[in-house]
Amino acid sequence: MKRLSKKTITTLDNLYNFVELFVAYILLASAIGLVIFAIYEIFDEFLHHSDTIKAVITLIHHILLIMIILEILWTIINYMKTKKLSVEAFIIIGIISSIRKMLVLGASASTKTEITYKFVSVITSEMLFQAFIVLILVVSIFILRKSRLYLKEIGEE
Repeated sequence: MKRLSKKTITTLDNLYNFVELFVAYILLASAIGLVIFAIYEIFDEFLHHSDTIKAVITLIHHILLIMIILEILWTIINYMKTKKLSVEAFIIIGIISSIRKMLVLGASASTKTEITYKFVSVITSEMLFQAFIVLILVVSIFILRKSRLYLKEIGEE
């Protein structure tokens, strides 16, 4: 197999950096757009429907989605600076996503007028599953941070 020239490698590296930057700008624009959309949707909900619970749930839903986007953006920016990928950032994204799912499930359960045993069973099992995922991810962060401290202690000796 023929080896790539330095010029080809440099071109591919520059293209990769451009794509990273482009994705970062798209994420930033998405977060800003979602903030504007969330504000519009909340005002619209209060003005036309006056369903406070639904408006608050919608607001929380959007805020958590914005947090996920910003966490991904921070991960990309951090990677562009250091060329090191942070596992902890992806674990945090998973925690936020699971909590968001739990809130959406809880909100849909609270707004249901007719609740059946099957519906309660499905919602409960899904909520327990999401809670289990959060627990596993929190334990993962704990282990990750403890291992970093342990490795620092070993390095200092």
